[in-house]
Amino acid sequence: MANSDNTLSRWGVDTWVLEAFPIESAVHILEEEGFHCFEYAYEHFKQDDLRGTVSSKIKNLSDEVSTLSIEASQMHAPYGELDSQLASPDEATRSSGIRKAREWLQYASMLGVKVLVFHPACHKSGTASPSGDDWQQSKAWNREVFAEIGRFGREVGVRVALENRDDPVFGSRLEDLLEIVQIDPDSLGVCLDTGHANINGFACGRFAIELGEHLIATHIHDNDGRSDQHLLPFVGNIDWDEFLDAIERCHYGGRMIVEVPGSDTDQHLCLEKIKLVKRLMDII
Repeated sequence: MANSDNTLSRWGVDTWVLEAFPIESAVHILEEEGFHCFEYAYEHFKQDDLRGTVSSKIKNLSDEVSTLSIEASQMHAPYGELDSQLASPDEATRSSGIRKAREWLQYASMLGVKVLVFHPACHKSGTASPSGDDWQQSKAWNREVFAEIGRFGREVGVRVALENRDDPVFGSRLEDLLEIVQIDPDSLGVCLDTGHANINGFACGRFAIELGEHLIATHIHDNDGRSDQHLLPFVGNIDWDEFLDAIERCHYGGRMIVEVPGSDTDQHLCLEKIKLVKRLMDII
């Protein structure tokens, strides 16, 4: 059964699906295709970030998108190296990571974005069986750095959302995320990534219900429970009826952002993927 326009307005897409297009073109395409909201993917800024030119790119982009009607509801912060910096045993390295996080909060504010998504800090990403000491240290570093990052986010009007990790380390479980966000629930919240929850064996609907008011953002995609495949919903084995029912029952008021890749080189493939996303939204 097709959804109402009001329900559809809650659904959007990550610009990753249009990675082959410049970000300035991608947001115009999404508006022309009738999307109401979207997330800025880090992939659209990664090369400028590596070259040290991301600040000027954001400034030019903010001028370009200032008249758009589509809502930039979320943005993804850098990940990978930043995750490790924020959980480094070296205080100077952690401080450098915090400075970078603050810069990206300023970028989000310049673009009118209200939620910036971070991965929880993780110095030992990929560790299959972290020890109790590793877990406790990770918790301490996350609470320390995100307390400061959250405070700065509040100053610039951007909430910080911690995304559940895909690897089985601190930050993958519901209780890990709550350990962080409860230090400042007005500034910090959770981005529920359905694919990450699934490969860690967590029912997405229960995850949403137990997060309750701490749920402030979403990454919606599917997989077979074994790897992070970023498939469209209903292609993997997530129980979407259970998840969508839970979203309604927990009174989540944020956006539902479909996070699937298009292509980094083939613009035609990106546009075809957008058509699939739109058809999916029409029937959910």
